[in-house]
Amino acid sequence: WQAAWNAGSILVIDESMFFWTGYTTAHLTYMSRKPTPWGFQFKTVVDCTSGVMLNMEMCESAEK
Repeated sequence: WQAAWNAGSILVIDESMFFWTGYTTAHLTYMSRKPTPWGFQFKTVVDCTSGVMLNMEMCESAEK
């Protein structure tokens, strides 16, 4: 993959929240400022030039 494509010079780090309707509560997070406050929180890194997501990491709830 690295031989075929290189990331651009502008990378953006952001947090994303994915709504969850499953049965498990592992890694479930509540964030009141999000439109859907219950779900899984991820930290993401995106290349702004191509729009490709380079990395995604699931965060654990701070209350555990």
